[in-house]
Amino acid sequence: MGTATKTRTTRFYELIFVLSPALGEDEAEVAIREVQDSLAASGAEVVHVEKWGRKRLAYRVKKHGEGWFVLLHVRGPGAAVREVERRMRISERVIKYLSVRLDDADGALAHAEERIKKRAKLEEERATRAVERAAREQARLEAAAEEKARADAAAAARAADAPAAVEEPDSAAGAASPDGTAAAPNDEGETQTRQADAGTESEAGS
Repeated sequence: MGTATKTRTTRFYELIFVLSPALGEDEAEVAIREVQDSLAASGAEVVHVEKWGRKRLAYRVKKHGEGWFVLLHVRGPGAAVREVERRMRISERVIKYLSVRLDDADGALAHAEERIKKRAKLEEERATRAVERAAREQARLEAAAEEKARADAAAAARAADAPAAVEEPDSAAGAASPDGTAAAPNDEGETQTRQADAGTESEAGS
């Protein structure tokens, strides 16, 4: 009697999953590696990995508004993908996942490579714009510092050229009279001065 053998059909899958934002970057890397190891242990091959980083979700999932997005292209039996999905379903670190079987593996990989190139170009453009903004801000700060330095120098020059201030005599002290005596500062003082002058005149008459 012949023995029937079961052959496993190799297919191509796209697997996208989102990790909890509570994970740090290093913890997210460990979780991604564990998914890849699980697939490899089940006889699948991860042929392409895209780490999209931490992004906002279109709607809240398990009370989270964002998460770590990862895309994998996997070649292998469907059982391998189902096993990794089972593990994701009970994992607290994975908040969402989706797997799709792709009939055109070459087309999917080509599309992924094109997507990576576009993303790299966008990142390069963002970096260039950031450098340009920083350069403009630096130029603005330098111009403002130069303008302030000129204003300070002009103010210092005006202060140096200004004549020294002349002290005004104290009005309370009063002005000196022609005979050298100080004028009385108020009406009471004037009355006393007039009385003293009158006394002097009467003595001279007698």
